[in-house]
Amino acid sequence: MNIRNKISQKAGKFQRGAVLLTVLLVVVFLSLILLDIGKNVQYQSTLNRNLLQRDQGYEYLIGMEELAKIYLKKAFDNTKDDNVNLSQPWAKKNIQFPFDGGSMSGVIRDMQSCFNLNSIAMIDTSTNATNNSPRNSNQGPVTFSANNANATTNASQDPDEQNKITIGEQLLTLLIEKSVDNTDVQASAIAAAVRDWIDKDSTPSGPDGAEDSFYQGLQTPYLPPNGPIAHVSELRVIKGVDPMSYAQIRSDLCVLPDSEENKINVNTITFRWCESDVCGA
Repeated sequence: MNIRNKISQKAGKFQRGAVLLTVLLVVVFLSLILLDIGKNVQYQSTLNRNLLQRDQGYEYLIGMEELAKIYLKKAFDNTKDDNVNLSQPWAKKNIQFPFDGGSMSGVIRDMQSCFNLNSIAMIDTSTNATNNSPRNSNQGPVTFSANNANATTNASQDPDEQNKITIGEQLLTLLIEKSVDNTDVQASAIAAAVRDWIDKDSTPSGPDGAEDSFYQGLQTPYLPPNGPIAHVSELRVIKGVDPMSYAQIRSDLCVLPDSEENKINVNTITFRWCESDVCGA
């Protein structure tokens, strides 16, 4: 009888231990589920908040553009000037646009006061054009003004045409030479590489050019778009452009979708390199 009681007591203790272990496992399992649910809820909440802020910021940006249009229209309606210049109200820095709960500040920039990178492959068709000479490192300054800015796209596949320096290359070369402090930077080589980045062929523009074969040979290979540049920051992945050089020329460059839009407004230009014999000022 005593033996049976002892066995019964041991069995009861074992069962109670098994129940306790099961309860602990269930608690741990539920805790993990609740923790995962909490993380998912927090992630979704953060994601929704970020999406809302992104959409709100975009709408503010669109609204600011519309306000800028109204601001420009009123400014030009109230001026007697027959040209666009930096003395007009639109040229002020940090123009404030208030809205509920805060304000936005912006700067209006004349997109003809900078060099359009997409016009680099354009050929000057004026009678005094100097860009049809063969490539050399001693090319002098070039005249580029509203009077001789008419151009046509260089779509020729003729190797001789590929070795001719365009008016845009000469201007970009001059810009880099005047703006970049690093004497090791080869301005003409960068200009040729930018032209190859944009043009539709796969033939390098002279010995300094860079097409598919160069970029595919890099440690992280990629291909040039052979089309218009979408943003000035693309320069950072073009042959010969280092971060310091990019930072020094960035403010003088812009990107317009129309490659034939290469006129420069001498009344709003702030180029350090734009001398009177270059921009026709």
